[in-house]
Amino acid sequence: MIDVKQAVSSAVSFISDVYADAGLSDLRLEEAELSENGDLWQITLSYLIRTDPGELQLALGLQGREYKIVSVDSRTGKFRSMKIRQLA
Repeated sequence: MIDVKQAVSSAVSFISDVYADAGLSDLRLEEAELSENGDLWQITLSYLIRTDPGELQLALGLQGREYKIVSVDSRTGKFRSMKIRQLA
């Protein structure tokens, strides 16, 4: 089984490769969780997107962050899925 550091590294590599032409900036680890059955690591990453935020968004620190949940196989470290993380 891979550990959390390896799962995060795999998720970061996947996001970086998929969005290589998008010019992602400020890529951050937000959450890491092993599924209840132990099969998948759920890694939530965020990054800044190119937008022209309003003053309120800037003041609140909501300047165009996008959140993705990347599922990584806990045995092999391979990518399994990516979903948009909706904030509550």
